[in-house]
Amino acid sequence: MDQWIHSCSNFKSYPQNLTHHTVLEHNLNAYKFRLARQKDRLFEEEYDAALEFLELSDPDTGFRNNRIISTNMLKQHLRQVLAPGTNDPRCRFAFINAPHSRAPLRISHEMFCFLLTYHQVMPAFLDFIFPFGEQEYEQDFHFCGFREENHLDNGLQGLLIPELGRSGCELRLCYNLRSVERSGSTWSIRQTAVYHSFDLENGHSLWITVKGNNCIKDRITESLSPLKKPKFQTRDVAFSASLVTHLLMCDWAGENWRWYINDLEHDLQKLTRHALSTPVGKLPDSVPDIMCLSPSSPIQRNRTGTFFAPSHSATDKLPMSPLSKSETLSSTTRAQAVPPSQSSHSRTVTNESNCLDKTTGLRIKPDDSSLPHNESFAKSVKNLNSNFTLPQLLTSQFKERLNLNENPGHVEPQSARQEPPELPPELQEDKDPSSQEEFEFSDLQRIQYIEEKTQEAVLVLNLNIEVLEELKQHYRYMIKHASFPKEINAACGSDIAKFEKCVNGVEKDLRMQKAKTETLLHLVAERKSLLYGILQYRSMKASEFFALRAQRSADNMESMTNSMHEIAQKTKQETVSMRVITLVTLFFLPGTFIATFMSTDIIHFNTNNTQNFQMNGFKLYLEICIPLMFLTFLAWYAFHWWVNKKDNHGNDQDIEQGI
Repeated sequence: MDQWIHSCSNFKSYPQNLTHHTVLEHNLNAYKFRLARQKDRLFEEEYDAALEFLELSDPDTGFRNNRIISTNMLKQHLRQVLAPGTNDPRCRFAFINAPHSRAPLRISHEMFCFLLTYHQVMPAFLDFIFPFGEQEYEQDFHFCGFREENHLDNGLQGLLIPELGRSGCELRLCYNLRSVERSGSTWSIRQTAVYHSFDLENGHSLWITVKGNNCIKDRITESLSPLKKPKFQTRDVAFSASLVTHLLMCDWAGENWRWYINDLEHDLQKLTRHALSTPVGKLPDSVPDIMCLSPSSPIQRNRTGTFFAPSHSATDKLPMSPLSKSETLSSTTRAQAVPPSQSSHSRTVTNESNCLDKTTGLRIKPDDSSLPHNESFAKSVKNLNSNFTLPQLLTSQFKERLNLNENPGHVEPQSARQEPPELPPELQEDKDPSSQEEFEFSDLQRIQYIEEKTQEAVLVLNLNIEVLEELKQHYRYMIKHASFPKEINAACGSDIAKFEKCVNGVEKDLRMQKAKTETLLHLVAERKSLLYGILQYRSMKASEFFALRAQRSADNMESMTNSMHEIAQKTKQETVSMRVITLVTLFFLPGTFIATFMSTDIIHFNTNNTQNFQMNGFKLYLEICIPLMFLTFLAWYAFHWWVNKKDNHGNDQDIEQGI
C-alpha cells in the first residue's frame, strides 16, 4: 500500500514511478522523455478536459456515468476507494475521446499520468497513445501491435493491495485496431487503443479506450444496458463479459471494409473503364483486302472495318455492279469461280492471273470470257470509273453495297455467313474518336491516390489480422496455463470457444477483403499503366503533329525565302539599271542646264559675233530661281522629317506592346 501511495504522489514521472513492471530502465526513460516531448500535441489543456467513466460498484444498482474535467476532481473520484469499506469498482471503463481523429485527446497530461499511475498501467500502452493527438498529416499512424503482461506465477505477481481489492494476480494486455468510418461523403481509417486488466481472484476488470469519437463508448454502453442484465456477480460472469467487450472491438475492426473497397473500385472504374474501349489511334493505313479480291468473290465486312472473302464454294456468280441495281454486267463478262487450290496456285505462278485494275482498284481474274476487249465489260468499267474514284470505293456506303447479293436467283449458304466479333459497346465505327472523353494528367494523380489508399487498406488489414490472431492466442495460452483458475476455465469454456470462433469469423472476413483489395491493387497498377500509355501515345502523336506543322512551316519559309531571293535578284537588276539611268542623267545634266540657260534672253548672241549680256535679267533669274530652290529643299526636308517621326512613333508603340 505504501509503495502504491508513493507512486501516486509522483504521478508526473510516469512511467518511471511504477512499482511492478518488466520494462528495462532505459526504456522507461525513453517512454517518459517521449511523452513529455509530445504532451502538447497529445493532450488538451485542463479547462478543455472531459474524461468519462462508466463504473459498476454494486451489481444491483448497475453502471453509473461520471464526467471528470480536472486533475483535482479525478483525484477525489479515484480516492473514494480509500474510505473504509470500499474497493475498486467491479468493472470500470475509462473513455478518452477527442473531437475528431486528428485533434488532441480531451484529457490533460497530469490527468492522464495520474489515471495510469493509479491503475499501474503497463508502460507499453504508451506505444498505442503516440499515434493520436493533433497532426496535420498522419504520424506513426500505421503502428499496430499487441502487448501483454501476465502476473499468474507467484514470483511475477503484481502489486498486492488488499485495501483496494487488488490481489496482484491479474491479466494485463493492450492493443490497437483500425477500421474505416464514413465521414460525410468520404471514408477515413480510424484507430482505437485498448488497455484491459482482469483480476483473476476477485473478477475486477479495468478498460481504458482511446478513440477519436464516441463510437466505441456508445457500443459498450449499449451492451451494458440494464435490459441485457450484466450483473457481474461472479468472476466467471465478469470474465465472459470481458470476452464480449473484446468481440465488440474485433467486430468494429472488421466492419465497413467491404463498402470502402467497393467505393475505391467504383472510383477506379469511373476513371479508367472507358480507357479499355476508347480509340487512341486510326485504323491501319494499309490497303484493305478488297483490293485483293476478284469481282467473283462476295465480300463481307466485320465490325472492325476489315474485309474478308468467304470460301469460293459459297457462290459462283458475280455480284451486281455497285453502279446501280438496274445496271448489270453481261453474262459473258462473269468470271468463273476458281477453286481455292487453283486460286492460290495462280497467284504464285503468274501476275497475269491477278490483275489490279487501275480505274476501279479491283483485282480481276481474266479468262476467255472476261478479257478487256469485251465491249460490254469495257463499257461497264468506263461507267464505273466515271462515277466512282478509289476513295469513294472505300466509303462505308460502297462497303455495305458490296455485302448485298444482287442476283435474285442466288442464295448464300448459312455456313458462309460469319458473325461479327463481340466488341465493347463503346467501340463503334460510327462513333467519332474526337468525341471520346479526354484523359488528363489529373486522372493519373487521382489513380495514384486510389493506389495509395488501396495499399494502405492492405497494410491495415494485415495488421488487424495479426492483432486478432495474437489476441486469440493470448487467451488460448492463458486458459492452458497451470496457474489459471480452473473454475473460470470450466465455467467459461463455451464462452471462450464462442469467442475464438467469432474472432476466426472476423479474421476470415478480413482475409477475404484483403484478397479483394490485393486484386484491386493489381487492377489499379494495370489501369494506371494503360492510362499512362494512352497519354504517352497521344503526346507522341501531338509531337508528331506539331513536327509536321513545323515541317510545313519550314517548307513555307523556304518557299518564301526562294521568292524573296528572286525578288532580291530582280531588285539588284533594277538597281543596276537605275544606276545606269542616273549616270546618263548626270552626264547630260550640265549640258542641259547650260543649253537651257543660254537659250534665254539673258545672253543674246548677235549675228555679227557679238554678245549682249543682260545683267538685270540675270538678277531677276537668280531672284526667282534661288528662293524657289530653297522652298523646294525646305518642303522636301519637312516631308522627310514627318515620315521619320511617324516611323519612330510606330516603333515606340511596338516596343510598349512587346512586339
